[in-house]
Amino acid sequence: MLALLALLLAVLNNPTVQSASACDGVQTAYTVGFPYQAQADLKVTSTTAGGVVTNLTLTTDFTLNLTSTQSTATLTLLAGSRCPSGSTLKILSSVALTQPTNLRTQGSYLPATYEQMFDRLTRQVQQVNGAITNQLAVTLNSNNTWTAPQVFTGSASDGPVTCTPQSADPSSPVNGEVWVNSTQQAAKVRVNGATNIFSGNPMLGANTGAGQSIPNNAQTIVVFGVVERDTDSGYNSGTGRYTVPAGKGGDYVIIASIAWNTGFATPGSLYIFKNAALTKAVQSVANPVAGGSTSIIGILNMVAGDIIDIRAFQASGGAISLSTNPVLVYFALKRISD
Repeated sequence: MLALLALLLAVLNNPTVQSASACDGVQTAYTVGFPYQAQADLKVTSTTAGGVVTNLTLTTDFTLNLTSTQSTATLTLLAGSRCPSGSTLKILSSVALTQPTNLRTQGSYLPATYEQMFDRLTRQVQQVNGAITNQLAVTLNSNNTWTAPQVFTGSASDGPVTCTPQSADPSSPVNGEVWVNSTQQAAKVRVNGATNIFSGNPMLGANTGAGQSIPNNAQTIVVFGVVERDTDSGYNSGTGRYTVPAGKGGDYVIIASIAWNTGFATPGSLYIFKNAALTKAVQSVANPVAGGSTSIIGILNMVAGDIIDIRAFQASGGAISLSTNPVLVYFALKRISD
């Protein structure tokens, strides 16, 4: 009765609407950390290190002391509840956005009833404000760092976005979750069971003004010796080969261009090779003129360890050099999806 009276006379000056604690498989008692009016006003979840969220059920997975005002309340996990070591126990204010009290049936003025109504309204406002703040407070501070509070509201099938930091290519986010890869500067989101990646790398840009000699009747790797951009150090500027880095498989767009230093009477060709096998080819018109460009573009699906190179071909009867103008002789690639 004293606890109930304290609840009715509460002055709500604690704006907190959620708390999180690490589970160790041994501890059973956890502090709620904010006032609530009824046990049904709380939502409790267990989140694994991998980001899998499980909703915990009152009386099945945990118990609560009856009420909480300004003092903290205690949540006790029951035997066999689902918050193993390494998981995080999250407790969230989840007051239904309703007003269940009918003042017309109260008779005389009852201050406790009014205060209970105002307390409920205040918790609803704090709860909505907390949800908005958490969902909008994602800040990209630089190319490699980020800060974001976890968002704990919603359900497994219809909830807000949760940001989870990763140091390797994310492979299987849960539905509605975004994985932010601060090391690779990439992100992946899963929506309705489909996974999509938004990636800034790998990325390569290289050129050459060396005037490489292309021998007669031989498919020859063009060595683009000047590296403009190589985000993942996958390119060998001495051999002209690009190796897909570990964890960076996916669909790549590949672009290359060459120009001949002198004209000749037979066609010239440009190829994209993957693992020493021809995958894309383009042939210029006969009698290419000096400085005339030949370009090629393709989209290839690749896995880690695949090797890409660009090859040139001509059958003029003798060696022909490439242009010494690097703006005409270049190689670029970029991963566009996983």
